[in-house]
Amino acid sequence: MPPSRAYPAGDVVITFRAVQLTDLKPGSIVAARRNEDDLTPSGAVNHNKTGTITVTLVSPSPGNNAVAAMSDDAGLLVIADSTGRDLVRAEHAWKNGFGGSPGQVVWTIDAAKLELLDP
Repeated sequence: MPPSRAYPAGDVVITFRAVQLTDLKPGSIVAARRNEDDLTPSGAVNHNKTGTITVTLVSPSPGNNAVAAMSDDAGLLVIADSTGRDLVRAEHAWKNGFGGSPGQVVWTIDAAKLELLDP
């Protein structure tokens, strides 16, 4: 199973392309998951570190509006704990899509290199 991390929305601060994402949906989970295992079936190191981050924002909200207004260009995404310690870093991340239901939008953000730092 590919490596992943999951954090309660109230426990993290997310910055995407120099914008702090406010209005995380209370009770939601911020998830970061690599697309492939760290090791191949033969036990060799897999250098593919691509991955996906999912973030649920309240809608309508300034945070959701900020993400919606962003171009499709890539940029830095950081998930940090409340002390400012980085938990997840993606140097080259871009929004890939969204879904949701009334009152919330779930954003999917892809990353060329998703670093899952030690908790």
